[in-house]
Amino acid sequence: MRRRVEVALGVVLHRDPADGVARVLISRRPAAAALGGLWEFPGGKTENGESAEACVVRELREELGIEVRPTAVLGVIRHDYEHAAVTLRPYHCEWVSGRPQKRGVADWAWADAKALGTYRFPPANDGLLVEVRGLLK
Repeated sequence: MRRRVEVALGVVLHRDPADGVARVLISRRPAAAALGGLWEFPGGKTENGESAEACVVRELREELGIEVRPTAVLGVIRHDYEHAAVTLRPYHCEWVSGRPQKRGVADWAWADAKALGTYRFPPANDGLLVEVRGLLK
């Protein structure tokens, strides 16, 4: 039987004051991780007894060095991979403070709606990518 994994994701939007373009923060999975090298909305596995909201705050602090505040839950996603059955709980998050850093990720980027399509994401993110593109307009 496949293991079940609960993951909280942060969808952090930012409108650049210099050009007025809305962008979303994405991160690249380390090469040695499951689905290594692919891009994702930053986040991670919930710990025992931890809420998804607390998890997304903790994970973005640990992996990227930023503080966020979850403001809305987006649609829950369930997807079966060969290595695990995952439940993704994405949260629209307000970026509170800090500058993104590569603490627990291979890389990070701010992507606008057009650029988002040039990054390779895991299949579970397909519907979320459509939703995020709509938020970036």
